[in-house]
Formats: sequence, structure tokens, C-alpha cells
Amino acid sequence: MPKEIGKVLNSFNGDTHIANGWCLQVQAYLNINAGIYDTDDKKIVLFLSLMTKGEATKWAEGHLKKAETAQTYGTYAAFVLEFKGTFFPKNIADTAIRRLSTLKQTGSIPAYASIFRTILMDTEIEEERTKIMFFHNGLKREISQAILAFETTPTTLSTWLEKALEVEVHRAFMALPSFTKAKDPYTMDINRAYASDDEEPEKLVRKNYLTPQERERRKKNGLCFKCGKKGLIKDCPNHPTVSTRTTTSHKVDQDDDYKEFLEWKAFKARQLRKTVKGKETPKDDKEEDF
Repeated sequence: MPKEIGKVLNSFNGDTHIANGWCLQVQAYLNINAGIYDTDDKKIVLFLSLMTKGEATKWAEGHLKKAETAQTYGTYAAFVLEFKGTFFPKNIADTAIRRLSTLKQTGSIPAYASIFRTILMDTEIEEERTKIMFFHNGLKREISQAILAFETTPTTLSTWLEKALEVEVHRAFMALPSFTKAKDPYTMDINRAYASDDEEPEKLVRKNYLTPQERERRKKNGLCFKCGKKGLIKDCPNHPTVSTRTTTSHKVDQDDDYKEFLEWKAFKARQLRKTVKGKETPKDDKEEDF
């Protein structure tokens, strides 16, 4: 006995929207297995055995009862005509056009295009502009707008599909996460902190800012980071903030250049807060001038 070939057929639930496609699949299966389904009765029984859901089940039961009473299934051609008369839409083209007019892209372009082309086959639409209109109306808004923004608007359905795929791939690429190191939003840019809106940008830069080379030179020669003279920063008359905060009971383990950085950062933070609030808060003399 020959073995059946082809994939297993799906059952039919009576949905008129898929009746035509399902019927074509069954007939194709019967054709490639003609050696097995070589009589009308076998073909009809296969049809009925696949109608196991929804309204299709009731129709199949009624047909089986009728065949039992008549002692025959009848001809396969008559069975197919009866099936089409029951489950096929009365006007397939109009039904397909209505479905096409309400079809919207909810997933990827390939998935949308597959459903669109399947429905389009039943519409009997031949004019390319009409096909494009339906395809364009169902696309996601951002994709259709991107295509219309091209220098040359596509004039065929296949070109519209190609451009839609390009836009979708481009948008997916642009949406990929960046792996570059993000800037800390809480990091203060000290050298760009403005003391007030009226000051010139040139005056806002620290006047005696030391380059790394100059800082290293002063450190090696024992020069003050503030005035450049011989001695430590705690003895500098131009830098009273450090001396007033230094006590014998609390010694800082950090070196002078890091201590200088902390003081400078604190000063700029205070100035930045004044700028954001739009008004100056009275401070002690040691906080007004660094």
C-alpha cells in the first residue's frame, strides 16, 4: 500500500475567511496522493474527517446523516460545490477588498506583506496604484512617512515592499543600545561652572589654573600651588581657607595637590548653586573669594 506524502492537513472550523485557502490545500493533497484517494467516497470522507471544529462539525454531521440515508456520498464534484456554496463568501472579491481596507501592520514588514498578498489575490485588483494605496494605508505611520520622504517615491508594490524593509531594518539598527560609557549625570564640570550670568566666559575660568606639568614642577621644587613661592600651601597668605580649616587634632592624609582640588571643587559647587537658584545667598568672606 503506497504511503501518503505531504504535510498533515489542518482541521477546518467553518471560518468563511479561510475556507477557500483550506479547500485548495485539501484538493492539492488529494492530487499528490491520487493513488490512495482514487474514489469519490475516499475524497469526501477525507474532507469530512478534517471538519472537526465549530460550524464545520455540524455541517459534516448533517452530510454524513444524509449520505447514510441515501446509502451514498454522491459525487466528489457535487460535494465540493455544496461545500463552496455553504462556506465560501457570496462575493469573494468584495469581501477581500473589505478585509484589505481594514488590514493594519501590527508586527514586522514580512508578516504584514505575507497577509497582504494573500488577501490581495482574492480582490481581483489589477491597477498598481490601487495596490499601493491599500499597502501604504496599512503600514505603520512612521514607516510610511519615511518612505514618502524619499527623493523618489516608489511606483510599484514590490518597490514599496523593498523600501519598507529598508526602513524597518534601519530603524531597528538605530534602536540598538549604545555600549559607550555613559557620562555620570551627577559629575560637575568644574571649569564650566559660571558664577553669574553677567560675567564673561573668559573671567569664569580659574585664573591661576595649573597645568599637570606646572603642578608637577611646583611639587618637586616645594613651591606653593597658589602663589608659586617657596613653601607649603598652608603657609600661603593668599589661601586663608586652608589655614583656617586646619587643626592640630585633625590631619589630612592627602597630598597638597588633591587638597587643592577638593577646595576648588567645593568653591565651584557653591557658585553653581547660586546660578541655578538665580540669586546669591550671603556667605562668609572665606566662601566669597577663593
